[in-house]
Amino acid sequence: MLELKTLKALALYGAGKFEIARQELNEAISKYESRSPFDVKMTARLAEAQIEHALGGSFEATEAAVQPILQTARKKRMTWHLAWALLLRAEALLGVQRGAEGEAGLMEALRIARKNADRTHYWKAYYLLGRVNEQQLRYERALVCYRAAALTIHELAMNIDDARYKTSFLAQRQTRDAVERYERLRAEVGTKARHDLAGLNRS
Repeated sequence: MLELKTLKALALYGAGKFEIARQELNEAISKYESRSPFDVKMTARLAEAQIEHALGGSFEATEAAVQPILQTARKKRMTWHLAWALLLRAEALLGVQRGAEGEAGLMEALRIARKNADRTHYWKAYYLLGRVNEQQLRYERALVCYRAAALTIHELAMNIDDARYKTSFLAQRQTRDAVERYERLRAEVGTKARHDLAGLNRS
């Protein structure tokens, strides 16, 4: 039951219904956590931290929630949970203009995603790496990262047969932001490259 309720809360989160997601998950944790398998408890706690962060939770609160999960996931070699926790921590660091501190964790999450053939964590790691690079004014690197994220998102969308679910997936906040950032930065870098080339020709 906790696993099902967590999935429902994450679906609500994906649709931008953060308050309802929080309420559903809090009720599920209080009711079912004590009788749930360990990995399901970890998933629920990560979902809780993700939702709280989306609702404007402080970096300190997110860090306090994520650090014990990171330690446990490393110790028990729970790579899927580890990758998710690293992504969440990096996102929280970006929110307080400390994105560079999460870069190593994102590279680790990317390696895990590649090894596990986990395309969801793969595009999210590249999306967040793009944001880190953009925050550091490394626009060409950011563009490479956003491109990898956008291409993976489009691949995933192509595998969704039902048009309703495809539209819902592409409309999710992070999914939409990753594609929009790629399109925007591609146009900006292309314009700058044309200006630079024009300047060289004039010289």
